[in-house]
Amino acid sequence: MATIYEALQRGRQESAPTAPPLPRVSKPHPALFGAEMRALLSRLQPLLDNRKPVTLAVTATGTGEGTSTVARELAYHVANEGRAVLLCGDPADLDAVRVVGGETETQTRPMIETNRPGLTVVDIADLHRRDSGFASKAAFRDWLAENSRNFDLVIIDVPPLLEQQSWSGFMSFPDGIVIVVEAERSRSEVIKATTAVLEEASGHILGVVFNKRRQYIPKGLYKWL
Repeated sequence: MATIYEALQRGRQESAPTAPPLPRVSKPHPALFGAEMRALLSRLQPLLDNRKPVTLAVTATGTGEGTSTVARELAYHVANEGRAVLLCGDPADLDAVRVVGGETETQTRPMIETNRPGLTVVDIADLHRRDSGFASKAAFRDWLAENSRNFDLVIIDVPPLLEQQSWSGFMSFPDGIVIVVEAERSRSEVIKATTAVLEEASGHILGVVFNKRRQYIPKGLYKWL
């Protein structure tokens, strides 16, 4: 028994050889909400059939309601369909995007090629700051008009207009606007106020995306589960 105990002790003290770590491979973030994005794209299809590029603004009634997620997932889905997509947003919200083709300088904003075929990103994080004014949005509008011609769809992640009304002068530029509304959070008064701002800005509202909706199970059905 003493011999066995000593052998076990030596085994604990000796470090077992370890294999070298495998290299980390950056993979694209898996596309989520496939069914939802297909349904949304079907509503946008008449626009895509009639013009190129189609410029779509995605905004919300308040922060944290899922605007960046909807814009990103729609961009992933449309790019997977074989279309050329330009996504304008904050790359910090796009942790799956990796530069593979370098940056193409176009006037003042570089276009960033990603590891997703068909998807290009433009950083507009500076326009998401509260202190960015009307002039910067007007310059961005002119930049888009000049540099988005080779894309099928341009998606712009726009901050909530009630919090950053300097975007209101830009909202007549997109071909359509989608408002993201979080279930059980967004108040009807805020939704109406956001809609009023967009209408006053001559924005073309396509509809509302109802985000984080939960399917409740009636108590009477639990006995069948």
